Amino acid sequence: MFRADYVGRYFDAAARARVAAMVARIVAAARVAVQGAAWLSAPARTEALAKLDRLTAKLGYPDAWTDDAALEICAGDAFDNRARAQRLAWSRLAAAAAKPIDRARWQMSPLETDAFYDPMLNQIVLPAAHLQAPWFDAQADDAANYGGLGALIAHEISHAFDPQGAQFDASGALRAWWQRADQQAFGARSDRLVAQYGAFEALPGAHVDGKLTLPENVADVAGLQIAWAAYQQSLAGRTAPVLDGLDGAQRFFIAYAQTWRVKQRDELQRQLLVTDPHAPARWRADGPARNSDAFQQAFHTQPGDAMYVAPAERVRLW
Repeated sequence: MFRADYVGRYFDAAARARVAAMVARIVAAARVAVQGAAWLSAPARTEALAKLDRLTAKLGYPDAWTDDAALEICAGDAFDNRARAQRLAWSRLAAAAAKPIDRARWQMSPLETDAFYDPMLNQIVLPAAHLQAPWFDAQADDAANYGGLGALIAHEISHAFDPQGAQFDASGALRAWWQRADQQAFGARSDRLVAQYGAFEALPGAHVDGKLTLPENVADVAGLQIAWAAYQQSLAGRTAPVLDGLDGAQRFFIAYAQTWRVKQRDELQRQLLVTDPHAPARWRADGPARNSDAFQQAFHTQPGDAMYVAPAERVRLW
């Protein structure tokens, strides 16, 4: 089928192995971040580390393709082809309903451009179609790929430890494991993020809703910080090359910003400001970078610069 053809052409086994290595480094960096979070209680830290230990990742495509021999495809019959495909998919879901959960089963196509964390499986999913530029480029160096895909992977992993993810344990069971003190400490940090994002003016007179976008902002800020740490690990003490006059740190953050390049009408953006749990793309790029010590150092920002935030005002969640 077309899925296998696409994967063979655009996301081969070598690219998959490289992404798997990135995931392993990012999980290791997340472990260090959790272990170093002084505000986290000892029981909660144990639970968080257990989630990282049992975290799995679906990368690119399934190890075994679904047998679609039973699907009848007729030329010139697009509507009924689609209907037959849906009926076959539903019949498979119905057949699986009475069986143990198959954690290896893909619930989305490798052709979809999306990525997510599933708290009930404690699993991140990254389809092949999403593992393309600007997120991931097999021809690019680690600075670009950790700034792009690395930040996305770390974003999804961080959802395992946000207020929603903290409702599920390492096995995916619905069991809250934060103590009251953990909730209060996290709340104090996230309140600062609410205020910070609420000050961003997306359009004249229209600001980002810091509360509506908080969970995703938390994941963006934490994700960039963890991805940066993983990138540093990937260097293993080496100095990244300077390319086009930019060092590794600068290219890391530029790659991150480039993943949020969009073009939207103001009317749509005004609608999204009150409905979308994600901040506007500009602030998904700028907000996490402003809170990063490494970004401030990489671009030698000074008080008065648009991206400068005083060290005491930078929010660090993990």
